[in-house]
Amino acid sequence: MSLWVKQHDPNHMVAVGEEGFYSSSTWKHWVNPDAFFVDGIPWARNSGQDSLTDNGAPTIDYIGVQSWPDRWGLPGLWFQKIWLREHINDAWWLRKPLVVEDFGKLVFRDNAALRRSRRDPFFEAMYRKFEESRKFKGPLKGLIFSNLDASSSSPRSPTSVRLSDSTWTKIIKPQTEKLISDAEKEGLVSGCVPGSSRSLDAVFLEGTNIYYMSNGPNLVATSDWGDIAAPLVGVSMDECIDACEWRGGSCRQIRYNPLLDGGTCVLRANGERKFKWSPEGWQTFFRMVGSNKCKDKKCKLCDQSFFPRCLKCKTGRLVLGDDHLPKCE
Repeated sequence: MSLWVKQHDPNHMVAVGEEGFYSSSTWKHWVNPDAFFVDGIPWARNSGQDSLTDNGAPTIDYIGVQSWPDRWGLPGLWFQKIWLREHINDAWWLRKPLVVEDFGKLVFRDNAALRRSRRDPFFEAMYRKFEESRKFKGPLKGLIFSNLDASSSSPRSPTSVRLSDSTWTKIIKPQTEKLISDAEKEGLVSGCVPGSSRSLDAVFLEGTNIYYMSNGPNLVATSDWGDIAAPLVGVSMDECIDACEWRGGSCRQIRYNPLLDGGTCVLRANGERKFKWSPEGWQTFFRMVGSNKCKDKKCKLCDQSFFPRCLKCKTGRLVLGDDHLPKCE
């Protein structure tokens, strides 16, 4: 199914969407909650899930897991720490980001002190691990708690987090504000240009109006013809572009794979702009010529479309405007 999605919508991020259990065929089934019960029913290992195998597929973009120790019969914080640690190890091994897509703590009595003593330690531990991953560039990239309840009506759900709860005011809100503040300081990822509906990868040639633009990682033009030279092996992206420029007008696009033989480059003539997903890591870049006569006076380089998008600013950074077009801050 994930391959089918990638073939029809290659820009769509895909995850499995499971709790993260391990099957009995893998040595990691000891991490499952059912493994901690003597003579217990092996419901988790027989659930049909196998987190390592399922998330190892090349068409799966990130690992998604859940954490509900209460519902699994292990309400202690110790199990959540083991569960999270082992899935972080999996993410390192698979070289994929990890998102805890659903987690929480059940509190059945509507009592503020009880929520502070029972629920807050679970949320503190989860957000502490997330902050640790950010600091040391680890694979844990996102958390989604359950669930935000903006109302004040009664009765409340055992999982609900309200804006007056200490879980929100002392843990979630400060962490979120810090994340937003840090993101604003860091700016956009280098080489990533916001588009009207998604980010586009671009490489600029300094001192010129030439740039190489792609529709994203692992997307290659569908045409199998047009190679104008033998593949270049063991080259960087910059060396691949230099080779294309040296060919002059005959080279209109490049295919580049950083994972193959230390970097493999294919120089190509202009082909059709239809794309397919490349699980091997290939990416097509088209040679483009921009303009320095941009509507936005702060813009240094824009494309030559009917509605020109800014690609590079004279100063500052690109942000996405209210009209969903990039502009200089």
